Amino acid sequence: MAYFSDRLPHIVRREDLAILLAPIYAETANVDDDEAKDRLLRALADEALLDDLYLSLSAALTARAGPRMDADALMDKLSKGIGARRSRVKSPPATPELFALLVRINLLIGEAPANMRSVLESEKGRAAMKKGLQDVGAHLVRELLK
Repeated sequence: MAYFSDRLPHIVRREDLAILLAPIYAETANVDDDEAKDRLLRALADEALLDDLYLSLSAALTARAGPRMDADALMDKLSKGIGARRSRVKSPPATPELFALLVRINLLIGEAPANMRSVLESEKGRAAMKKGLQDVGAHLVRELLK
């Protein structure tokens, strides 16, 4: 699946994603923001995770697009939101789906027991992780386009 816009990875860079996700990760993993950002940067080196996050943002942006806001205008607004609010994104409510995504991140950086991988590989685990990605994408778009 293609991204909402080819500009998305240039507007929301890997480092931006780490900063945006740090409060979410810090709160649920019970670590400080700097540690959360460091762990997320390591996890975002995984191209599959990075692609999944961009796809979740793309889905949320597609849902926000309308007749009065074309893709370029929405990307411009997102860019302004990144500049103005990337350090102030609040954490969404903790859900099992959000925890599934965090388990995936922790597995990538060696912070979760290897046996947790089987949980994510189950049908229920994959569904929870997919929903967690969708929820995070929608949350970030909501926060950045305020």
